Amino acid sequence: MPHIQVQATPGLAGRTEGLARELHHSALGCGHFPQGGVRTLVYPSSIGMAGPEEWDAHYVQVFVRIAPGRAEDVVQEILETLFTVLKTVVEQWKAGGLRVGYQLELSEFDKARVRSGGVIAV
Repeated sequence: MPHIQVQATPGLAGRTEGLARELHHSALGCGHFPQGGVRTLVYPSSIGMAGPEEWDAHYVQVFVRIAPGRAEDVVQEILETLFTVLKTVVEQWKAGGLRVGYQLELSEFDKARVRSGGVIAV
């Protein structure tokens, strides 16, 4: 853990790989996850809209799922670390003229309802 999922409107398709890499490396570097446990996936949208269609607006949403059991201050640190990455990258896009909204949602999975194949060997 964590599992990071990036979803974005189609107009951001060429940009989401860089965002995903930044999020992935930040999760690896924050010191709260096993190196082989960080997984990041990008789900490109073939259809997506944000605001009135004539605005040519875009939207990116990041979902982060972590294992339960961490202290609340650690969870908040993880949230703020990853949100800062998202905000920084999106602000760069906006500086280039794009109209982009964004959100990051962090949740803990329920251990009773999840089974996993384990950590990838490092």
